[in-house]
Amino acid sequence: MKIRRMKRLESVSRRDFLKNSALAGAAFAMPSIVPASVFGANAPSERITFGCVGVGGQGSGNMNSFKGNKVSEVLAVCDVDFAHREKAREKVGLSSESSYVDFRELVARDDIDAVSVGTPDHWHVPVSIAAVRSG
Repeated sequence: MKIRRMKRLESVSRRDFLKNSALAGAAFAMPSIVPASVFGANAPSERITFGCVGVGGQGSGNMNSFKGNKVSEVLAVCDVDFAHREKAREKVGLSSESSYVDFRELVARDDIDAVSVGTPDHWHVPVSIAAVRSG
C-alpha cells in the first residue's frame, strides 16, 4: 500500500472561498432558522400571537401574512388612522377592544408574543423599544 501525500493548496479561488463561507454560515445559522421542535423540543405554544402596530400599506401586508399563516395569529391592531385601524380590525375579525390608537396599550398585553411594526420610519424605534421593554 502506497501512501500518497496530500497536495498543498497554494491558493484558494474566490469562488471556493465564497462557497465554503456560505456553507459554514448556513451551518451556524441553522439552529436559529429551524424551529427547536424539529429536533424534538416542545414548542412554547401552538401559535405565535402578534400585535400589529401600523396597519396601513406595508403594515397591512405584514398583518395579512401573519393572519394567513397557520402558525401565527393576530390578536390586536394599532393605528392612529381610524380607517386603517377599522379595516384591519374587520379583516382579522377582532373586537373593538383589540383595536388601539396608542401602541403602548397594545404592547402592555401579556398575551402577545411578538409585535409587527409597520409605522413610518421615525416611529420604528419608540414602538420597538416599548415592545422589548414590555417583554
